Amino acid sequence: MIDINTMKVLIADDMPGMCKSIRGIMKLLGYGRDFVFANNGAQAWRKLETEEVDLAIIDWNMPIMKGVDVLRNIRDDNGMWDMPVVMVTAEADPEIVAEVAETDIDAYLLKPLTVKSLGDRVSRVIHHHNNPPPAVQLLRHARNFYNEGKLAEAVAAARKAVEMDPGSTKPIRQLGYYFLKNNNLDDAEKCFLAAINRNKLDVFSFNQLGELYMQRQDFENAAKFLDEAMKISPRQLDRGIRLGTVLLQTGMRDKARQTFDKTISVSREQNETREMIVDICEKEGDIRYAANLLIEILQNTPGRPDLLVRLGLFLEELGDNQEAVKRLTLASDLDAKDPRIKMHLARNYLAMKRPMWAEKYLNQVLKADPENEEAREMLQQCL
Repeated sequence: MIDINTMKVLIADDMPGMCKSIRGIMKLLGYGRDFVFANNGAQAWRKLETEEVDLAIIDWNMPIMKGVDVLRNIRDDNGMWDMPVVMVTAEADPEIVAEVAETDIDAYLLKPLTVKSLGDRVSRVIHHHNNPPPAVQLLRHARNFYNEGKLAEAVAAARKAVEMDPGSTKPIRQLGYYFLKNNNLDDAEKCFLAAINRNKLDVFSFNQLGELYMQRQDFENAAKFLDEAMKISPRQLDRGIRLGTVLLQTGMRDKARQTFDKTISVSREQNETREMIVDICEKEGDIRYAANLLIEILQNTPGRPDLLVRLGLFLEELGDNQEAVKRLTLASDLDAKDPRIKMHLARNYLAMKRPMWAEKYLNQVLKADPENEEAREMLQQCL
């Protein structure tokens, strides 16, 4: 039980003035005795890991780690997964609402805050936590069983919750999740399909169905359900990358590229996300899109010889030898000792029927390594 008057509250917002304002409202209402503060998501998570907190009031848009990522960590943590959380945001974007709702938020509150709006939400959240309906109590028991590794008991408790609240989405999707973790794909599929039949916006169930069909190697259905999840909540980067990968594997290259573009656009670390997608595209054979992404990265962070070489090799593979030479020359200027770059420059010049330039780079390689047989063989082509 949480005592609303004496509880310990974490307030996380990147604006210190907002933290003070929320604390002031809480004190005016008589809610909470101890308050801890954080000005970014990573700091908020550290506070939660080191202090016993009863309620978290978290801003969605914080630096370093977003509020929704803090919430996701809370829900994944075996010790604090059922902590009540109020998410605060200045944006009423449906995509943000969907992203937060997917992570099982207790309350969602738009800025500017008022005494009434914050007071009502906090009061309702604490009351619901202290007085859960019977089905919610069973789901808590199920989660505790799952945390202890008792999957059979978790399934049994979740079944009872479904029987007790047959019209609700959460019990049946949680039952489906335990079936999935127990590798019972058939029953998991039935549960998730029933959940989305009850709630067409149940992004969690759409996502789980996508993962389930991935396990079955049914890429067409996996793409279908992951795509539905992305339409509802497009800000989940892992899902976007997963969907794009599945679309590439099913030959839907244009749709995969659109998915990756959207995923990059909502990413905080766009170049890092681009590099991840480059790896995937190289593996799945979409070299052209991988090359385009490397060009975008280099526009933002020029002077990385590793990326210049990689781009040069992609362009070489695509038969664009002139562009490959441009990138490889830049890489060679930055790393003049790498013989691999010189070998590829020579190869591209030969493809362009410019043997004198190829000979120049091959002689440089042989000067450093007279026993390089590949360079000797290529040099014969220059004669």
